[in-house]
Amino acid sequence: MNAYTTARISIPLQPANPNLKVAFGSVPVQPISFFPAGSEIYAQGEKAGAFYQVEFGAVRVYRLLA
Repeated sequence: MNAYTTARISIPLQPANPNLKVAFGSVPVQPISFFPAGSEIYAQGEKAGAFYQVEFGAVRVYRLLA
């Protein structure tokens, strides 16, 4: 599967929910990322490198069958 490149904006994160630190232990806090509409944030077959929490907007999830 070919992924395409899009713009990505990141800003430093201040934990909005202190309970997240309890839930994820010593995992370092990652910056907030904004993705433009239509961009691919994860592709089938890729190893997971991040955990996403959708604060606003929508994420479409689908699997391509050949």
